[in-house]
Amino acid sequence: MLRHTTLKRLASSSTRVSTQLATKNLHVLNNSIPVLKAANFRSFSTTCKPLSESTVMRGLQYHGAKDIRYNASIPIPQVTNPNDVVLKVAYCGICGSDLHEYEHPIFFANAANSEKGDKISGKKLPLVIGHEFSGVVQAVGENVTHLKVGDHAVVETTGHCSDRREYFKFSDEPDCQSCELGFENTCKDLNFLGLGVDNGGLAEYTKYSKDHVLKIDKKIPLDVGALIEPLSVVHHAVELSGFKAGEDALVLGSGPIG
Repeated sequence: MLRHTTLKRLASSSTRVSTQLATKNLHVLNNSIPVLKAANFRSFSTTCKPLSESTVMRGLQYHGAKDIRYNASIPIPQVTNPNDVVLKVAYCGICGSDLHEYEHPIFFANAANSEKGDKISGKKLPLVIGHEFSGVVQAVGENVTHLKVGDHAVVETTGHCSDRREYFKFSDEPDCQSCELGFENTCKDLNFLGLGVDNGGLAEYTKYSKDHVLKIDKKIPLDVGALIEPLSVVHHAVELSGFKAGEDALVLGSGPIG
């Protein structure tokens, strides 16, 4: 187990905090960069139809290594927990992690091989893949006060000890050392929505706990909003680096994150 000082150095701010800061930064960018404001983004209907109008949805389900299948009969998620937030997915990215999972299950391994399923939720394959997405709030549980139907939102997709106990109610296993210290992003059983915890964003609808769903300004285009999750990774790294605006930097590697 990593020592407290090491954890503090590696995780000076949680993924959730980084996502919130990245959301604010995107709002600033959206109001200050003419190219972004003038871009011809694809349209997305934000009209929220009652969930009762249909019982099934389309999506891409992960069944195992090199086995992702289109399914037009996936049950639409419903509010069954007072902390639920159901989203109509607008846009979902394909992460490098998704490509690795396609080759062989890594995060999906427990949902694929364990008799008990995923260590956070107990879910088993097949599950909808995708964890970089934006959407429109479609329905909320009675405990949700910071979101309402029609709000635009993104999801901090991690799943950790408190989610296992309080949201999924999968087991009463005590928090691991990382979670006890407040560093949920280094939970020993850390996993993600769309990678085994539950159905992800490559479907028409998804849902997760209110503690992981963040409202974004409607001025931020929803396809840009889908980039907030990977942007939060970069933002966190820059925070840890100590770099300041105007300083020189050497960039090694390629790709959206590096």
